[in-house]
Formats: sequence, C-alpha cells, structure tokens
Amino acid sequence: MMGPEQRLMQLNMGMGKSAVIMPLVLCCAANGELISRGTVLSSLYSTNAMDWQSKIGGLLGRCVFSMICRRDIISDQNKVKKMTAMLSRCLEERHIIVTVPEHRLSLENKALEACHKGEVHVGADLLKMMATLASDTSDFLDESDEILNPKYQLVYTMGAMQEMEGSALRWMVHAATMKALSFHAQDIFQEFGPDNVELVSQSKNSSEYNAIRLLKGPRMDKVYGRLCDNIIQDILKLGIPRSFYNFPLLQERLEDIWCRCA
Repeated sequence: MMGPEQRLMQLNMGMGKSAVIMPLVLCCAANGELISRGTVLSSLYSTNAMDWQSKIGGLLGRCVFSMICRRDIISDQNKVKKMTAMLSRCLEERHIIVTVPEHRLSLENKALEACHKGEVHVGADLLKMMATLASDTSDFLDESDEILNPKYQLVYTMGAMQEMEGSALRWMVHAATMKALSFHAQDIFQEFGPDNVELVSQSKNSSEYNAIRLLKGPRMDKVYGRLCDNIIQDILKLGIPRSFYNFPLLQERLEDIWCRCA
C-alpha cells in the first residue's frame, strides 16, 4: 500500500479498515507538507473520532481536531480566523482533522452565502480557507461508497420565500384535464362502443374521476385523437360547465387555467 504503484484493494467487514488502516494512512499523510483530513459518516463520527483520538493521540501524541461547520456557527470573521489558525497548526505540527460530509459541504455553502449577503471579509476568508484545503490537504473517506452517494447534498436557501414556477397551476391544470377526460368519457363510450372503450363509473366515495381505458384495436388511435380534440376544445372554448368541478379554487380560476394552458 505504501509503494509507488497504483493499487485498488477491497477488504471485508471487520478487517480493520476504520480501526487500523485509516489511522495509519492519516498519520502518514500528515507529514508537515499536507494537512491530513478524514471524512466519516455522521452516524459513525463519535465512534471513529474517539477511537482515533485514543490511538493517534494516546500512542503518537498527535491531536485529532474536529472541523465543525454549520450555518449558524460561522457568523463572524473571528470564528473564521480561529478555523484558519487550527489548519495552520495541523499543518505545522502534523495533527489530524476529522469531519463529516455535512460539515465539509456546509463550509463551501457558507462561503457563497457570505458573499451573497455582502459579508465581504467573512466570504473572502472562507474562500481563502477553501483554497488552502484544496491545495494543501489530503482527504481520506471512510465508507466512501456511502459518502459519495448523491444523497449527500447540502442546499442553503437564500433570499425571500417565493412560489415555485407555475405554482398551483402545476396541479390545477392536471386536475382540470382529468375532469375534462371524465366529463367526455360517456360520450366517447357511446360513440365507439365497448369494443374500443372500457368505461367504469365510480361512486362518489371511491374515486374523483371515471375510469376509462382504451382497448387495443384498429380504432384505438382514432379514439385517442377524439379525446385529445375534446380536451383541446374545452381549453379553447371553455366547454365544461362550472358545476362539474368540485375544487373551489378551480371554480374561481377556470378561465385563467384553460387560457394559460392553451
């Protein structure tokens, strides 16, 4: 493992990856030229940190620092300077840093948030710290398959709260289209017959819409085209009575929904 050649190894559970190999690798990487940082899962943070403190600190006399970064912790320039001083000490005295994915990602987000809010000095110091970590740090991931999972994403919300694009129209158009389909289902069934359309009328307690199924056959495309034409005509001409709709919000904004949909 210490040789110059590239090598990929897979060890089974209980073979000492976290308890033996990770402390050895972290200590070897902390050589005074690079900062050694280990990232572990949040659920294993307490266990791994205590174990590494016992071995690395108790046997080798090195410190194991926790690099905690949350949105509510880094609030002024003094706290950023303390974190920078800790990094300098770890580099010079060959200490170890242990963190979790959320804290590592939070540091990146906090730098962007500070710049967005106009906190120039805090943002500049955080960006400088990130540049140092990018150039002078060796990162090691314990349980890398989980840490690199796309679910480990961290998003900071910024600015005033506002509605999503489309807002309520996202569901109102779908609901109105289903209502139109249910409204024309009986006419389609009478026109094309049971050989082409299967219609199941639902009771008021079982379903909001009538269930309709187009049966495979030579006229299926024609039935589908007729349904689409009817729905489009409703959108353009508002051909569905208001009383057919049960949603209060839909009754108030029916014209707006169809016009915007068209």
